[in-house]
Amino acid sequence: MTGSNERIVLVTGAGRGIGRAIAARFLASGDRCVLAVRSDAVRRELEAELAGEPQAVVERCDVRDRAQVDALAARVRARFGRVDVLVNNAAIFECVDYATRADELDLDVVRRTLETNVLGTIGVCVAFVPLLPCGSRIVNLSSDLGQLGKDGGMTATMVAYSLSKAAVNAYTSALANALHDRGIAVDSLHPGWIRTAMGGPHAPLSVDDGAEAVYALASREPGPTGRFWIDGRVAPW
Repeated sequence: MTGSNERIVLVTGAGRGIGRAIAARFLASGDRCVLAVRSDAVRRELEAELAGEPQAVVERCDVRDRAQVDALAARVRARFGRVDVLVNNAAIFECVDYATRADELDLDVVRRTLETNVLGTIGVCVAFVPLLPCGSRIVNLSSDLGQLGKDGGMTATMVAYSLSKAAVNAYTSALANALHDRGIAVDSLHPGWIRTAMGGPHAPLSVDDGAEAVYALASREPGPTGRFWIDGRVAPW
């Protein structure tokens, strides 16, 4: 069990990069954080690193595996009884996608990307929504690459990743409408171009910058939900 003012936060894809920084930001604020990582090797590494952090719990969960997701939800329910903030961060970007045009797509790349980025996000939400109380929040990490309403539309390359984030945005809107009457906020967030293995070394923002954007959205006062946030403002889908 936990203290009445303590938030229980679950972050997927928390093994490295922005996911690790998001977890660190919530931990720094005194929240209890479940870091879901894809492999046992990363789990062991993080457990050793966070051995002195009593608010951190590291769990293995490959979001592509429904059985693993359901098992994690059962463990979190048994240990904490609820989740106050769910951050869907787990995602992949295959390098070949960077220069592949929409008329030259490798369907295997598209399939793998959608499996993690879209079906993984949906599966985590379906498994954990029963644990979310009134006043809780879901933050789905997205990207302006999946933004249909921007000038010029979507790019002609990076299509698999862009499609996945457009789908995440669509699901965010649908889920927000489904959970509105339960008082659960659901939003998508483009955290910016972040210096990570995915974003590359020339990106202007640090993982801490991205983590702060996630923390700020998860900590907003109750209000309209089902929005797409960029640079602290609501953006068109």
